[in-house]
Amino acid sequence: MLVINNPNNPAGRAYLASELDSIYDQCRPLGIYVLVDEAYSDFVIEDKFHSMAAMVPDKDGIIVVNSLSKNMGMSGWRVGYVVAAPLLINEILKINQHLITCAPTILQYYMAQYFDDVTAITLPQVREMVEKRTRVAALMDEIGLRRMAGGSTFYFLVNIENFPGSSLDFALDLLFNHQIAVVPGSAYGSSTERFVRVGVGTESEERIHDALLVMKDLINTKTRSQTDLQDRIRMEGCQLSEAKV
Repeated sequence: MLVINNPNNPAGRAYLASELDSIYDQCRPLGIYVLVDEAYSDFVIEDKFHSMAAMVPDKDGIIVVNSLSKNMGMSGWRVGYVVAAPLLINEILKINQHLITCAPTILQYYMAQYFDDVTAITLPQVREMVEKRTRVAALMDEIGLRRMAGGSTFYFLVNIENFPGSSLDFALDLLFNHQIAVVPGSAYGSSTERFVRVGVGTESEERIHDALLVMKDLINTKTRSQTDLQDRIRMEGCQLSEAKV
């Protein structure tokens, strides 16, 4: 099985239709399923999102998963869904009934009845978020912060370039010394070690602007005291290897 995110989290890049076709055409003859997590599908506007479910109408060899958590801002409800061929859905149900306890039955009934009402409220909010992301991207360009390309989600992967420490060091420095929370790129694998994930969902654009300026200054810091930072971490009762940002 090949698992991909469309749009990608955290960079925010959405796959082109030609790319999805290519992935499917290479995987299916080899008996490889393609599982596509489309949790940020509504964060792509102007009809630029291509669902794998639409690319493969008979659902042969594909599994599409989505949720209400991101598109509708209902993360606490833990309601999601899967699209696949009927035979595979039956097998998924067998597994799911032994993995999931205390399913949110009331919330599922609620969504089944009021789905259209909910989307009428939440999808305009998604569009506002995407427009906010565009403005923040322009702000990053203005102050000289490099980032991965992408136009979806409400995150950015920001390049920390020549910062002398690791991405975890950078994130901890921001948290303890400036009260700014980001996710170190190392959480997503070695290829993104020189990045941090910056979320722009709830903060005002003024506070985001101030935080980005702090990040810019920290990136340009040539020397730093690891001892001071580690002492601060111990004072807060944290262990460097277990810190969650």
